[in-house]
Amino acid sequence: MRASTNEYAIMRFIRPSLGIFATLALVIVLNTEIGPLPPLGRFIDPFAGVWQNAESKERRPEVPSVIPGLSQEVKVVFDDRDVPHIFAENDRDLYFMQGYTTAMHRLWQMETQTRAAAGRLADVIGPSMVDFDRKQRRKGMVWAAERALQEFESDSLSREVVQAYTDGINAFIATINDRNLPLEYRLLDYWPEPWTPLKSTLLLKYMADMLSGTEQDLANTEALKLFGHDLFGFLYPEQNRLEDPIAPGFSPDTSAAYARTKAFLRAGGFQTIDPQPRFIGSNNWAVAGSRTASGNPVLCND
Repeated sequence: MRASTNEYAIMRFIRPSLGIFATLALVIVLNTEIGPLPPLGRFIDPFAGVWQNAESKERRPEVPSVIPGLSQEVKVVFDDRDVPHIFAENDRDLYFMQGYTTAMHRLWQMETQTRAAAGRLADVIGPSMVDFDRKQRRKGMVWAAERALQEFESDSLSREVVQAYTDGINAFIATINDRNLPLEYRLLDYWPEPWTPLKSTLLLKYMADMLSGTEQDLANTEALKLFGHDLFGFLYPEQNRLEDPIAPGFSPDTSAAYARTKAFLRAGGFQTIDPQPRFIGSNNWAVAGSRTASGNPVLCND
């Protein structure tokens, strides 16, 4: 049986309508965040998406020949390890370009660390960071950074250096667009904020807290109440294994106090307890005099 004229008309209407509906639905889905994923449409856009972040091994870093904000010519030479060497005619341009080149390679790291210090990670990462942000705010990190900035600004030279560095970072941020947005920002679907002098002092306070702010006062106080002085001193000896020498064939786990404590814990079935947990800290290294230009041994801290 042949379809009627009305049936043909309906089909001619439905088919393009379904196509339009499917297209609109796809556009909406590709431009909507799905859980932790960024909008996939912008992320996989062949002209301005993640593909633009691909780098060739042969490609060398370079800075524009003209950068708004510089007062004189500045030359930046990248060596074979992509370390920038800056040649400037004046100090202000030197610090400006230091900020610019640092942002070229580490902008997302810089912004993330300052957000971490200020307790603002949840804004871009999500609710999982709320507890961390709350702890950072209770520490008074912003308060400390503001006081440090006041000290910087009380000295004219320090104030000029920090401002020049800030201007350089913002000069780089001004060059960011859909095509060259760093990958991390694409993944989290947000854009970098302008840099401020306060962010520089937040970064200083974050580093200070990370390298020297570890404390276990509350946990140790409660453990002392529970175990008493003798047992607490045995479980947590004053000799910290992190202070043992760095030497070939030496293992911190073989130090007498640490080994004795570990054996005691294992015997009691506490195999998952580490009496002296490892914390983040700085690194050091030594070079023998036979390998230095001066003939003297060198001990350095990174």
